[in-house]
Amino acid sequence: FLNRIKMLFRAEDEIDILTDRFNQMLVRLDKAYRDLRSAQSTIIQSEKLATVGTLTAGLVHEINNPVAGLRNCIRRIKNNPANIEQNVKYLKMMETAIDKIENVIRSLLDFTRKQSGNFVNLSLKEIVENSLLLVNHRLEKLRISVTKNLPSKLPYVKGNKNQLEQVILNTLINAIDSIEEKINSDPDCEKRIIIAATDEKDYINITIEDSGKGIPEFIIDKIFEPFFTTKQPGKGTGLGLSIVYNIIESHNGKIKLDSKEGIGTVVNIFLPIAKSYLKQS
Repeated sequence: FLNRIKMLFRAEDEIDILTDRFNQMLVRLDKAYRDLRSAQSTIIQSEKLATVGTLTAGLVHEINNPVAGLRNCIRRIKNNPANIEQNVKYLKMMETAIDKIENVIRSLLDFTRKQSGNFVNLSLKEIVENSLLLVNHRLEKLRISVTKNLPSKLPYVKGNKNQLEQVILNTLINAIDSIEEKINSDPDCEKRIIIAATDEKDYINITIEDSGKGIPEFIIDKIFEPFFTTKQPGKGTGLGLSIVYNIIESHNGKIKLDSKEGIGTVVNIFLPIAKSYLKQS
C-alpha cells in the first residue's frame, strides 16, 4: 500500500515536471517566433533602404529639376516685377514645381517609414502610381515607355500599404534593370513596361510585363530564393524577390512569374479583394 502511494506521488511529480518543461518550451518557441518576426521586419526595412540607395541619383534629379525651374521663375519675376500677366504664369509654374517636389518627398518618406503590421483597405492604383513616381527618372533616362491598363473602379485589397509599395517597386526595378541590360547589348531593342490590373473573382491580378532580357529557363525555379541574383556583383542584394514573395504570402496572395530569355518577363501578382468590398458588392 505504501509503495502504491509512493508510485502515485512520483507519477504526479513527473507530470508536474513534464508540464513545467512543456510550458518552458512554449515560452521559448514564442520568443523564437517573435525574434523571427522582428528579424524579418528588420530585413524588409534594410532592403527598402538598399532600394532607396539604388534610386538616389534619380530621386535627386526628380527634385533638382523643379528646383532649377523655381530659380528660373524667380529670376524672371525679379527682372520684370511689373509684368503681372507674366508673373501669374510663372507663379503657376512654381506651384506645379513645388507640388512635384512634395509628391516625390512624400512618396519617399512613406516608402522608407517603418509601418505597423496593420492591414487596411488599399487602392492598388494609388500604390502603382506612387511606385512609378520613385522610378520615373530611370524610365525617362532609358526612354522606357510605360502603358497602364488600370480600371478606374478597381476593388480595394486589404494589406499593408508600405509593404505592397515595396512589392510593386521591387518588381518595377527588376523590369527596368532587365531592359537596361538588354539595351547594353542591343541599343535599338524594344523598351516597354505594361502594367495591368484585372478583377478575378476573389483576387486582383496585377500584371507587370517587360521587354527585357528575360530569365533563362534553368534558373527560373531559383528566382525567389534568398540571395539568388542574376545581376552583376555589387548590383542588388539578392533579397528583393525573396522579400516580395514573403510579403505576398503574408497577404494571402500568390505570385507567378513567366519569362522567355531574350523576349521578356511577365509577373502576375494575385492579392485578395477586401472582404468589406465583397460584402458591399
